[in-house]
Amino acid sequence: MNWIQIDKIILNLLDAHTDREKLYADVKKQFKWNDSQTKVAVDPLIERSNWHENSVKKSTRKKKS
Repeated sequence: MNWIQIDKIILNLLDAHTDREKLYADVKKQFKWNDSQTKVAVDPLIERSNWHENSVKKSTRKKKS
């Protein structure tokens, strides 16, 4: 598996999570990485994708009644 494939998997996990700690835990479990490996791989993708802004929008979105 190369870094492009790993980045695609992590980006998919970014879309599925709103909590950073849960994201780190899932990435760590998926790739059997330690904390520092997970942080080095995930943090640049979080910053590049504006994940925090997107996750806030997801959690504050109103449901249709």
